[in-house]
Amino acid sequence: MAMLEMFQIGEDLEAGPGIAVRLRSRLPLNLYVVDLGGGLAADSEAREVGLENITSIPFKALLQGMTAEGVEWLGQNKMDWGGFASIVMESILRDPQQEDIERRTRRAILVASILKRLGFIVEQKGDMLRGQLKKHDQDLIREKLDLMGRLMGSVRLLDMVLSDDRKIDWFVEEFFKGNYTFQPPASTMSPPAETRNSKFES
Repeated sequence: MAMLEMFQIGEDLEAGPGIAVRLRSRLPLNLYVVDLGGGLAADSEAREVGLENITSIPFKALLQGMTAEGVEWLGQNKMDWGGFASIVMESILRDPQQEDIERRTRRAILVASILKRLGFIVEQKGDMLRGQLKKHDQDLIREKLDLMGRLMGSVRLLDMVLSDDRKIDWFVEEFFKGNYTFQPPASTMSPPAETRNSKFES
């Protein structure tokens, strides 16, 4: 139903006749929601709803993560000029299309690593990723959905900075520390090329 409804929304992102309604939030995103049954407390004729109208427990948990402190949706993840110069040089010396594929694949590996630590069953091939979480109680699923919302905001532009396989572990660890913008320590301008083994305690 959500996929069909997408074709009812014009290029100006104004909802036409249909079942999708716009969600007002402080997120700098154009969000439309489709009520699949009891997830919204709003008039059937409403074309816009607020967070107060959301009654879906899973969706509320996801939104809580998306709006959590430290999650930034504007701008891009920090990248030093040295890293940018490296990307430019790599694009000159290597096939740009192959480099793009490798960066997307690294991001998929990073997301897969985070999902596995969150208890998901993960299938990953290239830049394609599928994760499943089954047979857990409501509180645990709500907690995981909150973290999924944080993850969505954290990894959206990481293709640009994942130029090295050795950086993946650093990004994973920083996510679980709550560093959702992946701001490197003040003493360095970029994530370390090589990451020392460390034990994460949840």
